[in-house]
Amino acid sequence: MSVKIYPNPSKGLFYIEIQDYRGPVILKISDSLGKLLETHHLMYSGLMSWRLEEGLYIIEISLSNNQIIKQSIVVM
Repeated sequence: MSVKIYPNPSKGLFYIEIQDYRGPVILKISDSLGKLLETHHLMYSGLMSWRLEEGLYIIEISLSNNQIIKQSIVVM
């Protein structure tokens, strides 16, 4: 399963695309030091968009099959 988070770097708005997946996700957003800032329990049914302020973030996405994807994103 492929997860794309783009554009990276971003000017604030970025997109999360999980190919061939529909179902629950847990989205965690942490700062560059690993401090958890936000946790969201969502139902993924297609492309999601998200907006963050300037900074470096770690995006963690947990899928229902226990797969966890982590990716850093820079917001300028």
